[in-house]
Amino acid sequence: MTFQKVSSVFQVAEMYDVVVVGGGVIGAACARELARSGRRVAILDRDGERGQAWHASAGMLAPQIEGRQGDLLFDLGLAGRELYCELAGQLKDETGVDIGLWRGGSAAVALEESEAADLRSKVAWQRQQGHLCDWLDASEVRERYPWLGPCLGSLWAPHEGALDPVRLVQALRTDAISHQAALVNDDAVALDRRGDRVVGVIGRRSHYAAAQVLLAAA
Repeated sequence: MTFQKVSSVFQVAEMYDVVVVGGGVIGAACARELARSGRRVAILDRDGERGQAWHASAGMLAPQIEGRQGDLLFDLGLAGRELYCELAGQLKDETGVDIGLWRGGSAAVALEESEAADLRSKVAWQRQQGHLCDWLDASEVRERYPWLGPCLGSLWAPHEGALDPVRLVQALRTDAISHQAALVNDDAVALDRRGDRVVGVIGRRSHYAAAQVLLAAA
C-alpha cells in the first residue's frame, strides 16, 4: 500500500491509541491483542473483498511442507502453527466461533525422481533438527491415499493442518470488538503527518487521529 504524505488539517473529535490499517488476519490479530491490553483501537478496513487476500486463502498450516533448509521463516512458521492450537480454543470460548482448526497431517507427493530426491533431503534435515517428519514409499502412499494416482513416495508431516481463514478473521475481529476496538469501514489513502511524526490516518470518508499507526494492509 502506498500512502501520500500530507499535513494535518483536520479537526478531530476522537483520538485512538492505535489505528490499525487493514482488518485481515494480521491486522485483526494485532488489534485483538492491543484491545485486550487496554488500548483504544480502531481497525480501518476497506469495504468489499478488494485487496483482502484472506478471502481467497486456503488456510494451510504447513511450514514443514513449504519450508526449505536455511529458510529463516521456518521456525517462525512452526511456532505460528502451534500457536493456533491454543488460540482456536480461546476464540471458541470467547466468541463462539470455531475457526475450523484441523491437524490431520499433510503430504508432499513426488511424481518424478528429482522431486523424490528433494523431498527425501527435506525429510532428512528436518529429522536432524528433531522435527517429526517421515518418508512414505509408494505402497504406503497408496495405502493412505487409495484415490491418488501413481507416485514415487511422499514427505509426510503429521503435525501439519489447516483452518478456515474467513472464520479466523471473524473470530479475531469479534474478540477485538468485545474489548472495545472499533471496526471502521473506510479506505486509508494517506498518513497524516505533523513534522516528522505520524499522527493519524486519512481515509476516504474521515480522519482518524492516533498516537500510533500500525500498517497491516496489502
